[in-house]
Amino acid sequence: MPGKSLSKKQLDAIAHLLSGTTQAAAAKAVGVNDRTLRRWYSDHPEFRSELENCRQSSYQLLLSEVLGGCPVAVTALVEIAGDKDQKACDRVAASRALLSSAVRGVLGDSLDHAMSVCRKYGYELRDAHPQEGLDIKDEQ
Repeated sequence: MPGKSLSKKQLDAIAHLLSGTTQAAAAKAVGVNDRTLRRWYSDHPEFRSELENCRQSSYQLLLSEVLGGCPVAVTALVEIAGDKDQKACDRVAASRALLSSAVRGVLGDSLDHAMSVCRKYGYELRDAHPQEGLDIKDEQ
């Protein structure tokens, strides 16, 4: 059972820390000095382990929620990027967001770097027409 060797104050402190409060605020909320909270973290492996496990679980939950919303966001961006009734700047912004996310996801790099690599090899993105793709410049 997680946290079975931890006191109620330690478990409450972990809950406060996970909610985003500072160490000082978490310590005050559970009625201990912030040095006590730091000592729990440094000297009590059970406390540190429980806090890190809870942080990891919270991160995984947040990540799954964000990833769950991605299809809706991508669909909206694709619709805006391809809608000729939208302002060109909105279409370009949507296209840039889509491309930037794709490049970061695949290459782990920024869109600007990918664009500079494309330009180096003679590719240019067409103005606000993401569905038409890349143009190859004629090098003569």
